[in-house]
Amino acid sequence: GKKCTVCGEITLPQYVIPAGSGAVSFAYEKHSDGRTCSIAALDHGTTGNITVPGTFAGYTVTGIGHGAFADCTGITGITLPASVTSIGDRAFYGCTNLTKIVFEGTSAQWNAIPRGADWDRSTGTYIVTFTK
Repeated sequence: GKKCTVCGEITLPQYVIPAGSGAVSFAYEKHSDGRTCSIAALDHGTTGNITVPGTFAGYTVTGIGHGAFADCTGITGITLPASVTSIGDRAFYGCTNLTKIVFEGTSAQWNAIPRGADWDRSTGTYIVTFTK
């Protein structure tokens, strides 16, 4: 498991969605407000295009945690919900085959998201697109 930096709770990968070459397993961290969470980790064997859900076990996904997708070299694209309002340090570090990020919001919303240090260091050359 992974210890949540916000509430201290130990979380395990509990949510599976179909994507890319098969099922995708995410771990998440609940926030202390009892309503929101961050994506904490992704199964490193994941390949292809993945979609981060807007809600996760009843919690609204508002963050991509520190190192959540670090070194996931198999992912080529990722879709993020408009509910994301923070991206942690090294969140996509080493995603060397990443070619696209789809944000399900506006460019203004995307540009307003604070991003941690090295959030996209050592990634592939990617294009960000918006659905609104």
